[in-house]
Amino acid sequence: MVYNVSLNIGFHGKTLNSYPVIFKTRSIRGISNTIRGELPQFAEFAFKTYSPISQIYLYVVISYGKKSEFFKYFSIKCKNIREYKKYLNKDFEELEELITIESRERKLNDLLK
Repeated sequence: MVYNVSLNIGFHGKTLNSYPVIFKTRSIRGISNTIRGELPQFAEFAFKTYSPISQIYLYVVISYGKKSEFFKYFSIKCKNIREYKKYLNKDFEELEELITIESRERKLNDLLK
């Protein structure tokens, strides 16, 4: 079964990104792995929009079925995700440095592929 997934980054019921992150996957584990892999970008986005890092949510819509007629809607509080917790207790300078380092590593990995 193919799952069509739409992710929005939110803060107190409002979305921060104007275009959702959309992807397809064949398993629920694929959704989890994609979210965990994209957490540095979500933290960077929240940081750049001056949103409180600890109050960021991911609003998820999953559609499935032969014609994508079934939908599941839910939200995930990012601070409850293990990989996101390293961003929570940082001050502005530490967070900026951590995000810069991870951004450089991501760009290097993309160039090496």
